[in-house]
Amino acid sequence: MHTPCNILTNLILNNGGRFAVKFSHRLLWILVFTMMWSLCTVSAAAATKLTVHVVEYMEAGRQYYLNVVKPAFEKEYPGLELELEFGGWTDSLPKLATRYAAGVQPDAMQFGAEALSFLLANDMIVPLDQFVQKWGQLSDYPAPVIADGRVDGKLWTIPYSIDVRTFTYRRDLFSQAGLDPEKAPTTWDEIVSFGKRLTRYAPDGSIDIAGLFVGGNGWQLFAPFFFQAGGQLFTPDFKQTLIHAQPGIDALRFLVEAVQVHRISTTADLGNLVSKGKIAMGYQGFWVMQPSAAVSLDDVGVALPTRRQRQAGLTHVNKWAIVKSNNNPADTWKWIEFVNRPDILAGLAAANKQLPPRLSVVAKYEPWNQDPRWMVFYNCAQLNEPIPGFLGFQEISKQMRDVMPIALRGERSVPEIMEEVGRQVNLIIADTAAISGSGKGASRQIGIGIGSFAGLTHSLAIKISRYKKCCSGGEASSPLEQHLALHGQQGTQGPLAILALFGYQRDVSASKALIWLAAFISSFRTEAPLLMMLLVA
Repeated sequence: MHTPCNILTNLILNNGGRFAVKFSHRLLWILVFTMMWSLCTVSAAAATKLTVHVVEYMEAGRQYYLNVVKPAFEKEYPGLELELEFGGWTDSLPKLATRYAAGVQPDAMQFGAEALSFLLANDMIVPLDQFVQKWGQLSDYPAPVIADGRVDGKLWTIPYSIDVRTFTYRRDLFSQAGLDPEKAPTTWDEIVSFGKRLTRYAPDGSIDIAGLFVGGNGWQLFAPFFFQAGGQLFTPDFKQTLIHAQPGIDALRFLVEAVQVHRISTTADLGNLVSKGKIAMGYQGFWVMQPSAAVSLDDVGVALPTRRQRQAGLTHVNKWAIVKSNNNPADTWKWIEFVNRPDILAGLAAANKQLPPRLSVVAKYEPWNQDPRWMVFYNCAQLNEPIPGFLGFQEISKQMRDVMPIALRGERSVPEIMEEVGRQVNLIIADTAAISGSGKGASRQIGIGIGSFAGLTHSLAIKISRYKKCCSGGEASSPLEQHLALHGQQGTQGPLAILALFGYQRDVSASKALIWLAAFISSFRTEAPLLMMLLVA
């Protein structure tokens, strides 16, 4: 290959003796060599570097990216050099926000469902429509999964994995109870009637094997029944929640009555469907398809969701996006297209034990095409509701997690609990909208903006609120301050919430700059700089 480097090298090696010419000619040669050496340097650095942020916590998945995907991509695109960086679910978004502010962001990034609103509100990603029109592969994905990344008529994300929750059950326990192991319940009433036949009691009257699972994350337990009851989380303008409307009451009441009235479940820790062998039915994820010491995989049944007003479960969609301020969006799309090819996606999903989002992978590649239960999971994604793309959703999830044990123990009435949940969620919506000012971003994202990385709460917020009350003579008068003081929680995003609060009180327009500074300071994991900034101001 006749590159500038090769030409220059040949000139030096083969013609060096001819350079003993007049000085003026030597000067000309020096200029020529200088120019050619510059071309050589440019040629050597001609490969365009693509930096890709991957949320991958399993070592097998990381090694597959490094040892299989990266070499294959660079072989197909020799002009592109791929740099992979790995992060986790809890730390990726704050770090990416800091880097974006500093202008050192990656070209492409993975993220979870609830982060979409933050990225849109802060104008951090670009629409993909110009690329997917030529790609022509969207029909290979479940329609709700693609719709989850479409906002205001534009497609912003491409899925790389789906965490599907649907109805699962123990086939062996069904047979032992005289039930057909090929027929799962299809309605709430059938769940109760099946559960009464499946539940086994110890001599002391306690439940030894529960007919229905009511453990785990409170939101994930509640959500399938909420959506099946016809529930919608928000009003059409996304300014208020509907979680406490009648569908929410009906869903929570069904779960409470399963424990308190029908006695087909218990608040005691009996594990999940496969961990201890003590659960007969419940909404679970694809982890039930992994080997278990307590339950044979042959005894695990997977079915479509039950229905009341509609048939639905819950899906978490994890996504790829192209970061804005990217000088090479077309090259970055080459990466997203490559990593979502069926053969690559199949290898990655097998390595990191995820459910691939493409029908062609589930239908044609092992292990998914070897077991029809995988196709049931995939088909559920056609019916399920994706997790809301609202960054404050983590606080909504926390509300349900906190109230679920109280409800299941019968300590407060269901309407009373749901009314309180609705009040708290509306407070979250109001707080996040206040911080984001005018509500920049897509309408479905509730205008959430800068200050809500993980629910706007942290123990530091409590300290500052208390300081203002007891030491400075001030009052925590804003709804945001009151909410932070009441619902503070430990986390790594506290500095973001605190400086968002600071910006909200002083100057909403300044909160964006403050939040980037907070993200930077948070990397030092110290409270002192934040306290000093707030107190001095």
